[in-house]
Amino acid sequence: MSMAMGLNPVNGILVATGLILVSLNLALASYATGEVPAAVEEAVAMKVKDDICENTLCTEVSEEWSESTSQRDFFAWHITNVDEVIMDNAEPIYEKIGPVTYDVTLKREVDNYDIKNGLLTYKQLTSYSCSEDTLVPCSTEVSQLNIAFNPQVVGATGTAINAVMDITKTGFVSGVVGIHLKQVTAAQAVADEIQYEHMANLAAVEGPGDIYIIDTEMHNSAESYFLEGMFEAFNDAYGDAFLDDDTKTYLSEGGVDPRWVDGVWNDDGDGILEPDEEWGGFNETGSRIGDLNGNGIIDNESSSFVSTLNLDYAFYEAVGPDGENLSLVNYMGPLVYAAMGEPDSLEFIQENPEESVTLERAELWNFAHPTDLNITLARDWTLYGGMGALMLDYGAGNDDYLTDYSEDGVNLSVRVERLFGIEMDDAVASDVLTMGDGTDEPLGILAVSESGTSFGLTEFLEMDQTTAVETYGVTGYQHQVLKKFCNDWMDNVATLPLILVGGEGYISASQFVNQTFGSVNPIDNEYMEYSLNIGGMWGTGTYGFPAGDPIDLTQEQSSEMLYGDWGLTTAKGASMFLYGELSGKTLPINYSTEERTEAKEWTNETVAEIYGIDVEAAGAARLLMMEVVFKNFVPDFLIDSFGTSKYLTQPVDNWLLGWHDPVNAYLATGDSENMTAGWTSLEANETFFGSAAYVEGGISTGDPAKITICTGEADSCDKGETVQVGDSEYVSWRNKSKESATYGLINAELQSETTGGFITGDGDKIDLSGYGTADVKCEKESTLKGIPVDVCTASMDPLERSIQAKLINSGDLLDAIPGALPVFFGSDVEIKVEQLSGAIIGGKSESTFWLDTRNITDQKTPPEMSDLQEVFVIKTAAELDDETAESMESQIVTNQDFFAFFTNFDHWSDYVALSLWIGGFTSLLIGAALIFKGDSKEVSGSKWGDEPESTDFTGEVKKELDEPNEEPQPEEL
Repeated sequence: MSMAMGLNPVNGILVATGLILVSLNLALASYATGEVPAAVEEAVAMKVKDDICENTLCTEVSEEWSESTSQRDFFAWHITNVDEVIMDNAEPIYEKIGPVTYDVTLKREVDNYDIKNGLLTYKQLTSYSCSEDTLVPCSTEVSQLNIAFNPQVVGATGTAINAVMDITKTGFVSGVVGIHLKQVTAAQAVADEIQYEHMANLAAVEGPGDIYIIDTEMHNSAESYFLEGMFEAFNDAYGDAFLDDDTKTYLSEGGVDPRWVDGVWNDDGDGILEPDEEWGGFNETGSRIGDLNGNGIIDNESSSFVSTLNLDYAFYEAVGPDGENLSLVNYMGPLVYAAMGEPDSLEFIQENPEESVTLERAELWNFAHPTDLNITLARDWTLYGGMGALMLDYGAGNDDYLTDYSEDGVNLSVRVERLFGIEMDDAVASDVLTMGDGTDEPLGILAVSESGTSFGLTEFLEMDQTTAVETYGVTGYQHQVLKKFCNDWMDNVATLPLILVGGEGYISASQFVNQTFGSVNPIDNEYMEYSLNIGGMWGTGTYGFPAGDPIDLTQEQSSEMLYGDWGLTTAKGASMFLYGELSGKTLPINYSTEERTEAKEWTNETVAEIYGIDVEAAGAARLLMMEVVFKNFVPDFLIDSFGTSKYLTQPVDNWLLGWHDPVNAYLATGDSENMTAGWTSLEANETFFGSAAYVEGGISTGDPAKITICTGEADSCDKGETVQVGDSEYVSWRNKSKESATYGLINAELQSETTGGFITGDGDKIDLSGYGTADVKCEKESTLKGIPVDVCTASMDPLERSIQAKLINSGDLLDAIPGALPVFFGSDVEIKVEQLSGAIIGGKSESTFWLDTRNITDQKTPPEMSDLQEVFVIKTAAELDDETAESMESQIVTNQDFFAFFTNFDHWSDYVALSLWIGGFTSLLIGAALIFKGDSKEVSGSKWGDEPESTDFTGEVKKELDEPNEEPQPEEL
């Protein structure tokens, strides 16, 4: 058959072979592409470990892992009118600044590898450097809230109360030492003069008979003789000293003789006591005889004189109501006598005998005349004027005794010797007592700062002997004596007799603090400024203060309120109090047992219950703590003392990476200018920015973070996820210890296992830089550089995430006090996840720090978004590079293409597949060609000139051709 298409066995074999090869290749394609997911899973199963470790036991690590760098963009909200905000409390005007770009380098080292459980722990340090690509310089200055200031104010409130009480105590002791140097030394000199000069000298000329200057038979004594002389001097000086008229005397002004020798005679037998009027003669034995008192009765040797005045008591035996030694030969006698003030007038005594200082002294020193007030008054004037004159002679009246003693000639050297019993040069005494007086750095025992809020006595007592010797020029022994004297007062060994100020009993330095905090100052009868009576304003009904009686707590009540379990001078007590004021609630505990219970409303009644005081005192305590101390004293003190501020203006570098805070430095070292301490920052850089200028290599921000991840070698965790940060299962700033310290106000939060580069699709969470975790949701699909991806998101609502406890992180109740640092954190994250492996191959995040702008006293309720103001934003973005993307596309996308899986030649099967495709298509093409070519002989015998052989088929064809046909005919050749 000439037209049988050349079908023969060879042609069939070729075609069949081609079809078989193509079929084999299709089967291989199905197998190869079907194996891709498993191959991908196998490939990434150890990727976490392989990216880190260079060997099985991970003793060597990849250089790319051990140190890597990426970029972050920061935006800050700058307050353009910060001066008006500070000075006038104006509303802040904000301006967005950024992006400020930093290169962020992570340095890692393996800390532990648990191959059995598939856990790898490493340490990580983070360091920042300003990027060359930054559009806004990292040195750009930004004015913003000083995040350290408010926590310092809250945290310092208890410290401030304690400091005020310490200042009160130190001020009391300093004042007492001053009184001793000014007046006690004078009183000591007066007492010594009376005893060792006057009494000793007069005793030598005292005896019976007129051969003695002081005739004891006439019932004179050294004491009466001394007082008679004192009256004569006083009488002459009275007009000049008290009336500004030296022509007048006490007697000329109506005064009477004090009669320092006074009594009655006991006559024989008549039982009548009459005043002695005159003396009679002597008998042969020398005894006085006759009618001694002129009453007509002859007195004999049995007659006696009964004195109405016991001067021995005044000079040697007088005691105060609390056992004070008030004898005139002891310094307390002259001191108290002079301190009680000028005698009363006769009229005042008669009208107000219960309030008369003259009658009080007459009773204390037992010199009252039994019948004549004028004589009692004259005696009081004699002693007051005489003792006062002596006190003045010894320098008691010189208010400038520390610097000027030109009038009385009593220098500091003399006073120091009298008081302390040590010899000291006047210049040295001046230094040790007054150095730095009136300056910001008082050092002398009696030196006071210009502001009146600090005392040199504090520095003196804290100074070691070597430093003191170098500073003041004293000897070691002198320093020892001075320090012991001062410490006795500070340690409540020595006490002040309140009789000096018209009171009763004794008071120590600590008792003085307690007394003045809750009641009146017993020394001047005034009220202290930083006390429940607030300088006497409480109860006045003026300037917003309530009307009523002054607060009058006992010393014991004040002590409990200041230093008890919830003492206001303690961090615990002050924080509790401020929590109540700023939250409007008590702590959720029983204040006696500290067992958990329902919180109550914070009211005067609850404060009174906590401290065991009356409701009025509780109200005064609240006013003192909030209005006086918290809102005014503490902020002003921090600003004035340390140069800090509620707002700071500094470069972005400092804001993010470190600045020196003088208050923190002072709290850490006692020196606000110590540049080796007190640094703070917003980001955890490896070292504080700028600290290298003070410490070689810079000051570390802390130990490296310790992170434990899952390598995927065990089934207990998902590969790549972060299992734990730090050494605890709890979030570092929300742990069990903080929950206990805050009485459950900050709940402990278990660390969540967060993704470390892979998404499983089952309960995945993402870590938001330690501020919290967010659930991952994958709801869209897309491609990234040709790679199919799931688009996943995670977000955190700032209204749900206060980060005050992280930023302050004091570990105690301060972290939970509303408004202490009202910063909230919000974040939005988008990640792109390769669909087969679950690997995160791209993503971006925007994290925002928000500030609650409400007044701190208005933050009892959670904020709304309208209350929040952006202050800082961090933006990051990353995706796999082009080379990695091309490789991944080839390995995953291409390898899943049914007809093109082999085109990347990344496996032996790719070459087999290519061979099969070539062989199959070649066999098919050749076989097809031979089939359509037909028999080679018949084809070769046919000529264009030959006549065709006549057949039925050709006849049929011809017939068919002859029939009409509507189809277009081919053109003739």
